[in-house]
Amino acid sequence: MEMRPNFPSHMLEDVKRQAELAVYRDLEASALPGAALYSVRAGPNGPEIDFIVWIEGVVRFVVEVKGGRYHIVQGQWFLDEPCGRTAADSPSHQAWYGMLSVRNYLGERLGGRKPFLIAALLFPGMEPDPGIEAAVTGGHVHVLWGAGDVAGRLARLADDVRFPPRALDIQREAALLCPRIAQPELALPVPAHPSAAGGYGLDAQQVIIQHVDTVNIYTQLPIAPE
Repeated sequence: MEMRPNFPSHMLEDVKRQAELAVYRDLEASALPGAALYSVRAGPNGPEIDFIVWIEGVVRFVVEVKGGRYHIVQGQWFLDEPCGRTAADSPSHQAWYGMLSVRNYLGERLGGRKPFLIAALLFPGMEPDPGIEAAVTGGHVHVLWGAGDVAGRLARLADDVRFPPRALDIQREAALLCPRIAQPELALPVPAHPSAAGGYGLDAQQVIIQHVDTVNIYTQLPIAPE
């Protein structure tokens, strides 16, 4: 699976990033067709998202990765730290709102049609925890435990999804979320005169984004419920 951007070299030894690094390498080694973005935001004000994963012919995923050992006590999330157990923000809420930010961001740029995404919460270093399962599964976030075959396990979460992403859809959507990775084959000719591009003198990359904004790829895709 194609991964973008490269995992930052200065974070390779960061203890707090080892769970994300393991997932990155696992996705990169997957033979499933598709692509993934690491550590991106859906717009400048969107939350940071660990991974956005497209599996060609299957579905799209937003994946929140949490290393360490988590617990839920009376509705409050806690994380085991070297100094003891500390309160933590809800990882399931992070996964859900990350998914909504991506869906809304793409929907605004794809003719108003919001693509279907699945929110997933992955604990690479934990065995299944019944308390977390009970608290999270009742919502709209899927929980995955342990490392290995991340893409394959994500794919098995998809159930009768209509209009799965094609290769061209994946390239366009990834370019919208991370314009610097736009594929050359998506580039449109730069207008010979600024007026041909609305008078703004857009460069090649901006022309790509302008073109995607005005084309509704999902003309038949039903809008997912809020």
